[in-house]
Amino acid sequence: MTPFPCDHLGHLRKLLRATGLPPWFCRPATSAMDSEQITQLRKQVRQAWLRLAADQRALTKLLGRCPPELVAETKAWLSEARPRCAPSRNQKPRRARSEAALNRKNTKTRDDYVRAFWASVDKTGECWVWRGPVARTSGLPRGRFFMLGQRWIAHRLSWWLQHGEIPSELCVCHRCDNSLCVRPDHLFLGTQQANVADMDRKGRRVSVRGERCGSAKLTAEQVCAARERHARGESQASIARSLNIAPVTINQIVHRKIWKHVA
Repeated sequence: MTPFPCDHLGHLRKLLRATGLPPWFCRPATSAMDSEQITQLRKQVRQAWLRLAADQRALTKLLGRCPPELVAETKAWLSEARPRCAPSRNQKPRRARSEAALNRKNTKTRDDYVRAFWASVDKTGECWVWRGPVARTSGLPRGRFFMLGQRWIAHRLSWWLQHGEIPSELCVCHRCDNSLCVRPDHLFLGTQQANVADMDRKGRRVSVRGERCGSAKLTAEQVCAARERHARGESQASIARSLNIAPVTINQIVHRKIWKHVA
């Protein structure tokens, strides 16, 4: 890429001012670097500047290769100007809100929210099942509800509506073990430890380990055999090759860092 001829510099300066780009792109090189190199750097800085809104690190990384005067010139210009980024081709223009919409206030009362909450509950069964928006928390589906500027978990809101404030150190637990149930008499307060103990007592803890893990490459029998072979003096590398796994995996198996539940 060759530098711009001198007779084109005036026109280029006007164009740069109109587009908001820094004017030093058209200045002649004043560095020990070759003029061709300076021009190429300015071209790259210009490209980085145009995508600055998407990746600000690109310009910073590029300036590390520029001569000191070009870096100072760039920083001075950036401190006075902000990037003028054109909207994306697929981006739709933002619709202006009407004056009525700007002046509109939320007139819903607590009773309105309570009615909307219970309207999303199916009370036909023993459990009152939440039928509104659902999100998964710790692998379990739990209801979501927005009320008076606050997002609630559905069964916690049900307890709050029935009994009042929930202490911060306590959880709202289910007697029925149905995470979508919001029936107040199916709920009780308890600590996190009590909730976990209740889960273990009812056998609801899901422990995925060993062969039940989807990424497991060995069975319990192969693990036991590998430990026996190592105890007889066979090398870990030989065992790993025969089982087509990494030697580090065999090392962790024989030292019981993994597959601990296998005797």
